[in-house]
Amino acid sequence: MKRRMLLTLATVFGLSVSSQCIFASPEVMSLCEVQKRPANPAVTPDGTVYFTMHPFDKPEYKVMRIENGKAVPYPNKELAKSYGAVIGIQATKDGVLWWLEMGSDTRSPKLIGWDTQANKLKAIHVIPREACVGSSFLQDFAIDERRGKVFICRYVPCWAD
Repeated sequence: MKRRMLLTLATVFGLSVSSQCIFASPEVMSLCEVQKRPANPAVTPDGTVYFTMHPFDKPEYKVMRIENGKAVPYPNKELAKSYGAVIGIQATKDGVLWWLEMGSDTRSPKLIGWDTQANKLKAIHVIPREACVGSSFLQDFAIDERRGKVFICRYVPCWAD
């Protein structure tokens, strides 16, 4: 049986907040179909949707962009192949797409920024391997543009020492 994965975007309308719950009426539409499991999405200010491919599936391309209903390697095939394991991805107001390479025993984690408007590398921040202890790894992050900070989540499996 051929496995089918759909990247789906839910747009929330009619959001109402009470003291106990948040209720939403989502409109759900499929944006594209991929053969392996997608991970996190990000949307740049111009409305372009990017996403990562889940590293557990050992994808050929790590970062993708949706073009005309199809997933294409981003920023190109060669670079999208060269990255390490990527899950976390965020877009900033200036159109920079940031993704987090989780790192491994042999590869330091990195936060990579790609300027989607100029189509060029903005920055690579190498995170010391010592930031991951034991079997922990860097998984996701949030960008606080107002304060100029990045908060990175380090995952420590329950079976870790």
